[in-house]
Amino acid sequence: MALTRSQFDSLAEELAGLLKWDPMVLKAYTFLLSKMGEVMKEELASGMALRDDEATSLMAELNRGGLIINGSQGGFYPVHPRLGISNVYRLSIAKDPSVRLLRPKVDSLMSILSSYRDRVEDRRFAEPPKEGEPDV
Repeated sequence: MALTRSQFDSLAEELAGLLKWDPMVLKAYTFLLSKMGEVMKEELASGMALRDDEATSLMAELNRGGLIINGSQGGFYPVHPRLGISNVYRLSIAKDPSVRLLRPKVDSLMSILSSYRDRVEDRRFAEPPKEGEPDV
């Protein structure tokens, strides 16, 4: 099952509400989860209708939250949702311990994102690399 942009945004907003996190950061994260391969800052900016400085700031927030890793071509990859959402959950608990009570719902949403991301990665590794693209 493919998720639409609005479904990704809805998941991000729900997670942001539960975890008391910036919804824009989680929307950027779910945008990245929907992409295959390394994502360049320009693609994030274009896909989310951001200025260059906004994309740079958002990337810094994604990095601080443990949601991305640097790529080999100057872009970045989203970490798998099991790790990414766990990172945000852990940081959220540090700010507000009551977030622990919401773990079952967070796990449910993380499971949806994880299933989707697993399918994206399965497709990625099933397809031969495009010409000029590194074989990862």
